[in-house]
Amino acid sequence: MSRTDDLLRELEEDAESSPSATSSTSEAGPSRRERLGGRLKRVFSLRYFVVALALALGGLFLVGTFLPFVPAVGLLGVFLATFGLGLVSARRHYTEVAVAGAVAATASVLADFFVFAVIGDSGATLAAAGAGAGALVAVLGHYFGRDLRAGLTEDL
Repeated sequence: MSRTDDLLRELEEDAESSPSATSSTSEAGPSRRERLGGRLKRVFSLRYFVVALALALGGLFLVGTFLPFVPAVGLLGVFLATFGLGLVSARRHYTEVAVAGAVAATASVLADFFVFAVIGDSGATLAAAGAGAGALVAVLGHYFGRDLRAGLTEDL
């Protein structure tokens, strides 16, 4: 246990044993771990990330299947998937979408250029390029989807 937890426990024990303590003890506020978990959920939603990743991978696969000989066409699938998420999302989820786009594009680039990544010793460079491009395309898709949603739902 940390020193802070020990001090908090001692303060709670002192407050309970003091004569000024009433018989009806009130609930203590949320713990530090609960507050940190609440902040983390506001910054990064695991559920939204999983949905964004599944849609980005699906978009990569579908667009890559229909246009197999066009280089980097899978990024169009990531854009379309995150655009759709932006259309239906009421909150901003740029962090989740950026990470999902980066993971999906990195996996796609490394799968496409597996031989170069392993034998050519350029795996880190390919992964970085895929992650950067995927994150950028995903954030742009989400932004434009949210922008269209705002334009469609705004009163004239």
